[in-house]
Amino acid sequence: MEREDFNGMNLDQDISDEDFNKIVAIYEQIKDRMSKEDFIAQFNENKEENKDIAFFTDFSCAETILNSVGPEENEILDEVSGNVLKISDVEVGNENFDVVARVMSISNSRAFVSGKGRDGKLCNLEVADNTGRVRVVLWTQNVKHVKYISEGDIVRIGDIECREGYQGGKEFTLNPRSTIKRLEEGSRDYPNDIDLYPDYFEEFTPISELRPNEQANIRGRLIRYPTPHKFNSNGREGRVVSLEIQDESGKIAYTIWNPVPDDLDIEVGDVVKVINEEPRERNGEISFSSFSGRIVRDDSGYKVPEFTDRIYKIQEAIDGEIKDVTLFGKVTKVQSPNEFVRSDDSKGFVRSIELSDETASIRVTLWNNDAKLDIKKDDFAKISGGDVELDDFSPSGYRVNTGFNSELEINPDGYDELVAQISDSLENKEIEFYRISAAQDDEIKGVNLFAIVTKAPNASEFTRRDGKKGYVRSIEISDATGSIRATLWGDDAKLKIEKGDILKILDGNVEEDEYSPSGYRVNTNRDSEIEINPEGYEDYSNQLRNEIDVSNYSIQKIADAQEELQSSVNFIGIVTKSPKVNEFERSDGKKGYVRSIDLTDDTATIRVTLWGDDAKLKIEKGDILKILDGSLEEDEYSPSGYRVNTGRDCELEVNPDIDDDYVQILENEARSLEKPVKKIIDIDSEEMDVTLLGIVTKVSDPIEFARNNNENDKGIFKSIELADGTGSIRVTLWGDDAKENIGKGTILKLTGVNIREDDYADSGYSANTNFNTEFSSETEGIDDELLSTFTRIESQLNPIDIGDLEDIDDEGDEVDIMGRLITLSSIREFERDDGNKGYVCSGDFADGTGKIRVSFWNEKSEYPFEIGRAYKIENARIRLGMYEVELNAGRSARIIEADEVEEAALPSFEELENSLYELKNIEELDEDDRSFKVVGRILSLNEIREFQRSDGSKGLVRGMEIGDNTGIIRVSLWDDTARTPCDVGDPIKIKNPSVRFNDNQIELSVGAAAAVDDPTQDEIDSLPSYKELEDRAYQLKEIEELNEFDTNIRVKGIFTDIYGGRLLTPRCPHCNNTLEEDEEECSYCGNEVDEPNYLLMLPGKIQDDTGEVSVTFFNNLAEELLEMKTDDIVSLYETEGDLGAMEGRVENLEGLTLDILADVRFSDYDESLRLSPRRIFSKEL
Repeated sequence: MEREDFNGMNLDQDISDEDFNKIVAIYEQIKDRMSKEDFIAQFNENKEENKDIAFFTDFSCAETILNSVGPEENEILDEVSGNVLKISDVEVGNENFDVVARVMSISNSRAFVSGKGRDGKLCNLEVADNTGRVRVVLWTQNVKHVKYISEGDIVRIGDIECREGYQGGKEFTLNPRSTIKRLEEGSRDYPNDIDLYPDYFEEFTPISELRPNEQANIRGRLIRYPTPHKFNSNGREGRVVSLEIQDESGKIAYTIWNPVPDDLDIEVGDVVKVINEEPRERNGEISFSSFSGRIVRDDSGYKVPEFTDRIYKIQEAIDGEIKDVTLFGKVTKVQSPNEFVRSDDSKGFVRSIELSDETASIRVTLWNNDAKLDIKKDDFAKISGGDVELDDFSPSGYRVNTGFNSELEINPDGYDELVAQISDSLENKEIEFYRISAAQDDEIKGVNLFAIVTKAPNASEFTRRDGKKGYVRSIEISDATGSIRATLWGDDAKLKIEKGDILKILDGNVEEDEYSPSGYRVNTNRDSEIEINPEGYEDYSNQLRNEIDVSNYSIQKIADAQEELQSSVNFIGIVTKSPKVNEFERSDGKKGYVRSIDLTDDTATIRVTLWGDDAKLKIEKGDILKILDGSLEEDEYSPSGYRVNTGRDCELEVNPDIDDDYVQILENEARSLEKPVKKIIDIDSEEMDVTLLGIVTKVSDPIEFARNNNENDKGIFKSIELADGTGSIRVTLWGDDAKENIGKGTILKLTGVNIREDDYADSGYSANTNFNTEFSSETEGIDDELLSTFTRIESQLNPIDIGDLEDIDDEGDEVDIMGRLITLSSIREFERDDGNKGYVCSGDFADGTGKIRVSFWNEKSEYPFEIGRAYKIENARIRLGMYEVELNAGRSARIIEADEVEEAALPSFEELENSLYELKNIEELDEDDRSFKVVGRILSLNEIREFQRSDGSKGLVRGMEIGDNTGIIRVSLWDDTARTPCDVGDPIKIKNPSVRFNDNQIELSVGAAAAVDDPTQDEIDSLPSYKELEDRAYQLKEIEELNEFDTNIRVKGIFTDIYGGRLLTPRCPHCNNTLEEDEEECSYCGNEVDEPNYLLMLPGKIQDDTGEVSVTFFNNLAEELLEMKTDDIVSLYETEGDLGAMEGRVENLEGLTLDILADVRFSDYDESLRLSPRRIFSKEL
């Protein structure tokens, strides 16, 4: 055939004719069993699946099809390529060889999913010849060969690779081209030395005689084959099945991990044998787990008795706490499956059902796949392999726990007699209902109650420990003997249960409850059943309704109830105050909700505190509210001295259907109670429940604090200033009130604040909000005169021009400014007087009228400022500096980003910078210059150096040289600016440095008042390149031309007369004074010296054709010459006791040609010139 005959086949472009003909030959072998179209399609699919396997060729794709079509019975490829080797002769790394050996064991096939998500199979053989044994690994394409071979067969395995086994040693691995051929005695490849091969024989052990860790074979009947269960390990999902096998002597479990279902050709009732497995002992029980062997059907005709499972009665199983029990019963209760998260973050499922027979009922716990089975109430179920266990939460005190080796059958065939027997028994069994008083007296578990609902509050939502939502509801049920609280959970809590309904509760638990009026409650659980208005109980239901009048409650007057301090009250009133809901954190870390409203009837007003979901009810001012079973308590913070607390038993009804005349009375009463607004000037004593109206003139940021010094119990507050034209007062907002979005200029009405004396307030008083305070920013109803006053006050709240700050001479005054951030320092840490750490950073702000420095303290220093952005700084305090006014922004200050309109009103950043800082060339600089900026390129850069100030504090300094088109200047960066990231050759802009005269030349000092910034692109373009600057700045001089005022000159010459006798000079770490050797106390500062600092120095001379000059290289430059770090030299000195080992390095420098940058100094000691090197351009022999 030609290639055109195989159009559509995804062949390699460079496939040879020889390889193509091999593929055609394969097709010819199977064309009577596969069409050419199917052959091409399968070829392409194989190639796509194995495209990542380097050795998988086009021939491999075709060969795989041949293998998948399958040989007839044991007809494998007759032609087997490769050399036949003995097992002992094979080495790791050998490929394409064959072995002839006896099959000693075959494992069960195992399924797996590859890292690329593909399904695969794995099977292991153990084979042996007369030289050794080895494991053979069969992958997906090869596993099919196993069905044609058995233990004991002589086989030829072709095209093998030898690799290192996962436990060491060697193992053989098959690839898609590999073959396995069973050899018949007398065939061409049958070994001549077969007598030397190990024999294979099967000896079977009775199950009862198995010993742990001793390989064995068993034969018996398969009596249980449950559905495989899913499991998750290390993020990968797998399956496991636990079979049960029985012989005349006993039973044993056989667990197979990740079985391949089609390969296990067995079913319940088959005689099977387990070959070459090693039993394990766990918890006193012997079991098999599939590893090296396998289970197969035994077709030898071996006789094993038929076994039948003994079905236990439920009560009998409970009495004996029987393990591995089989039960049969009717499903009398069914729960929905619950999902949970295992410790490895995988998901699991659990579900409880109740199984009943004529003797008892028991809870059955189902896991994972069993939990998701379609099980309905009144189904019949057979459970095999369950374990009866104690369970304190089950009505019977026991449960059946299922597991991997359990089997669950729903409505199985063949049990008609048992079904009829159990059905008759359960149908004739009457439910025993307890009277409520008797149930409470005996605290009965699993109690059945029949009662009427006398209270039906709403359900509450809560958060479980696992973060999921839960629901709970407490209702009251009653019969003729008493009442009890019934607590409903989960879906039961969401049932539509109303007052007057009849409830049938089965399997509730009566428990003590100190918060319940009766001292008890009936708690529902997973086994409980609730039926609303059940059918078939009409007579009993009517009797309950006649005995108990659910509407029999009396509404009290608020004044009468407060006077008598009744514990449980029923009120109807009008809501005269309805502040917002407050959120808080409970002691268990979960969120809670609380809200305090005022309720008024025609006799008095009382505070009502609503909790949980009640707090979130839509209750507005003016609503009518009915409260049943509220709890009346004393409350010193309430205006009346009392409050009504709602709880689980309390019922609330908003706008109930009551007499219209009484509604009118309540509304009139509410209007009469409206408190007038109190003028601030009239505040002259402490007072509760005050109404204030004013305009906000100051706002501070919220501040978090620890209540009672408990860091786990945080509160929050903020302060505002309220003015009404007659005066102003500070108002502290607490809790959620502090989160209200209130800004300067807001007109605010506060209803229900408390006035307190305040020594820190100018007026002597301040106001505090509470849970009962109402906020309103509505201007409707405010008279025109007062609105005009507020408008006048608002006009005075605008930020002050920065230029006008110079006129303020009262330190500590608070002001507001708005401007662009021009410079910003890094955050600096400092130690306060109390030993705690503090933080500060400073920035310059400008608005076109002037510039001001603002220091931001502690948390304000962490604000994410951006250079050039516009900000409003409120409540900043004036600080009178030595030369100019500055501002401090502390805890009460606010930082607000300017809006687009405010920002547009300010000059641009570039305009402000140019107006504040005159751009100067380096040659123009003078010692008296102020408020300027210079732009240059870094020519040289020193390391950051730490030093100690005279006050003992530490500072940082870093030296550099910068240049522009006009000259070069030295720059010292101090403290925060020393940390500015930069490198040699970088452009740099320095704003507002100070100029000083040092060593007969101008230098720049960049301290706290200055700033380092990136130049604009235009400024960068105006600078010469680094190479141009270097050539211009560093004049090359001969030694005879040097004079004592030379700086930044290049000297090139031979390094000679090098003295390495004192490479290291010890220095005092406190004052940097030179120490004598082994000096333990500094003779200069008197401090003890534990470990000195060391100065590395290398003195010598440089010679050229015109003369010589002395030079000393220190620290970094000396390290560069010696090609060794100071720390390493110190370590060598401390280890060896001297620096003899360094002599060779020093001698190697003699005669080195150096090209250096240096300053020239005159030495008074020997009245000669010396070089102070600053940089080494090159060094060469």
